[in-house]
Amino acid sequence: MNRPVRVGVIGAGNIVQRLHLPTLCQLENVELTALAEANPERLRECVATFGFAQGHTDYQAMLDQGGLDAVLVAAPNVLHAPATIAALEAGCHVLVEKPMATSGADAQRMADVARAQGRTLTINLPRRFSGHYRAARALLDEGAAGQIYAANAAIVRRSGIPGYGSWFTTAALSGGGALLDVGVHILDVALWLLNEPRVLAVSATVGDRLGRAGRGLGRWGIDRAAVGTFDVEDSVNAQLRCADGLSITLEVSWAAYAPILHGVRLLGTEGGIVVDERRHLGGSVELHTDSSRGPTITQPEVSPESPPAGQQPLRGFIDSIRTGAPPPVPAEAGVRLARLCDAIYASARTGREVRLDESGAETGGMNA
Repeated sequence: MNRPVRVGVIGAGNIVQRLHLPTLCQLENVELTALAEANPERLRECVATFGFAQGHTDYQAMLDQGGLDAVLVAAPNVLHAPATIAALEAGCHVLVEKPMATSGADAQRMADVARAQGRTLTINLPRRFSGHYRAARALLDEGAAGQIYAANAAIVRRSGIPGYGSWFTTAALSGGGALLDVGVHILDVALWLLNEPRVLAVSATVGDRLGRAGRGLGRWGIDRAAVGTFDVEDSVNAQLRCADGLSITLEVSWAAYAPILHGVRLLGTEGGIVVDERRHLGGSVELHTDSSRGPTITQPEVSPESPPAGQQPLRGFIDSIRTGAPPPVPAEAGVRLARLCDAIYASARTGREVRLDESGAETGGMNA
């Protein structure tokens, strides 16, 4: 493509204003053509601040106007599927915020429409591009830890419930709580590190004790309410049983009376790899092995992120449109995550283990 990529954006929440729009403004040959945002005041502010040529309070009106090559979908979660499908059918390439959709069936429909339309569909999952996780992946690729038989993926916040009373905490708009907000991030990078192992079954519990009591409120989210709906989970604990004897433990909390924990631990037959991504500590990667001196910890070199990991999915998306290169995160990864989230919620709801087929969809069979 020799002309500027004409971009439309659906949604102007916190992540869009703080990350996505500044990133797009840094890119050459990108034109901020249109913004759709339901909040009129926020729409006016963003159009003026970032120089959009058009502003709409309805995303379908924006798409009907035409003249777009690409669309960033960053509206509340329940709109991800309908807005993405509408944009694809309007002939646009799409980057959709995580989670890809609020169900595996919707995610699969999105991927199917993208394929039928011959358009790129990718998901904003930036942890794959983190220097720390890339260093850990390099250790795994060289066999430094041997065969991995267990993994732990965790995001535990001390006080981090976003936008209490907003769409984040309202199931009818978000489709879920901590799992769909932050759990998909850490689960995706764990699966990516492990070369996408086949998950055979899922067993999970979810909780909402702190959120329902109005405790653990964080600083995320533009929309806030002193009172309001909280009918989603604030914590998730899940066990994923995989092929070849591998198990993955997922621990996610928006709020907990515990130290902050962000990272992945991988246990192998020859060593262990620990990624601690806590920003206030600078992050770290450790390889735990044995030597003639006994237990040994080494820290591999972590290459600087340039550009930052948070920008890379969007930059890669624009590059894929201009050059025809593969998108930074394949649509299939988002479909798989959505199906695993379905299984986690189903297990928590029924109190049973949920078995999955080769595609990651539920088989209908459950174990007590």
